[in-house]
Amino acid sequence: LEADAELFRNKVRGLVVMGGCLVDSVAARQDHAYYAEGGAEFNFHFHPQAAYAVLHSGLDVTLIGLEVANAEALAREDVVELVATEGQANSAQLLRRLVQTFDLSVAYAAVACFFFVRPEAFTTEKKWVEIDPHSGVLREALPGRQGAVVVRVATALDHEAYFQ
Repeated sequence: LEADAELFRNKVRGLVVMGGCLVDSVAARQDHAYYAEGGAEFNFHFHPQAAYAVLHSGLDVTLIGLEVANAEALAREDVVELVATEGQANSAQLLRRLVQTFDLSVAYAAVACFFFVRPEAFTTEKKWVEIDPHSGVLREALPGRQGAVVVRVATALDHEAYFQ
């Protein structure tokens, strides 16, 4: 994207981004391990300029935020159960491979990957958002506000569809 933005936009129809969070409660953010100091979600905090560039790329961006992955998709015991179950399709196979390679934190990544398998299992809506390019904190924004962009934000995931 940085090397040749025009070529990138011509080759890529859209992006699914695993990162960010639109929960406004600082207390809720500080209560979770995937938030960095200051309330930004881990990925956006450690690469805020990259997150800013992607959200402002002009591409159709779908944002799978931490609040959807945490609230709807996976508890730690769900991950353990899925990984232990042989013969599951789609998300379970993907998750098993990811967990074997990394650790249980990849449950969040599997939710974003599931968007490619079953996008209809997600409820999404277009929202104006802004990201602080220094801290990575993502917030909803007033329509048309300078620096704000419209992205598609996942607001819910069908729990049953995910575990089929």
